[in-house]
Amino acid sequence: MRKFSALWMMVGLSMLAACGTSTDPEENAEKKSEVTQENESAETSPENTEEDEQASISEENQDESEEASDTTESEAGEEDSKSDEETVKGDDPEVADDQEMLMDLGYEILHAQNNEDYEFLESILAEGASMDEETNTFTFENISAPHDLEFVQANDSEIEYRYMEEIDSETMIVGFAVVDYEAESSFTIDFEFVQENDVWKMNDMEKNA
Repeated sequence: MRKFSALWMMVGLSMLAACGTSTDPEENAEKKSEVTQENESAETSPENTEEDEQASISEENQDESEEASDTTESEAGEEDSKSDEETVKGDDPEVADDQEMLMDLGYEILHAQNNEDYEFLESILAEGASMDEETNTFTFENISAPHDLEFVQANDSEIEYRYMEEIDSETMIVGFAVVDYEAESSFTIDFEFVQENDVWKMNDMEKNA
């Protein structure tokens, strides 16, 4: 009898222990799922963070690459623009030298008229142009409208270069202005230079009030 009672007591204790530790299967599954998700989140979070940082660095590098490309294209466009301007201007050293020489020649002719330097003036006249030293007058005949013109005698400080126009490879027009700022008066002088035996000569000179 005592053995039977002891057996039942052991069975009861076992049942109580089992009741204390057992839980609902669904509840256990939910808890297990939550623990698994937390573990997965803990495991994947650093990787996701690293991937995000790499993606951010990649985007920054791409932006810098695009900015560098835009800058390069802009600089290339500016270089092309400069190249086009130089082409339009015809940046030929020989032409530039001729133009500078003709501008200087125009100044020299006006200076020579003011100082009555007949020898120099005679040396730069083209065929068909002549000079009368007694009246200080030029005669230009080898042009569409032949005419005479008295010397222009102006102070060097009043003479200003204005423009240059190429008619053809052997004909250039060079324009000057004579300005008297005190008297508030001015007029323009147009020279026509032509090449004779590769030497520039004065073929015409016109005064426009």
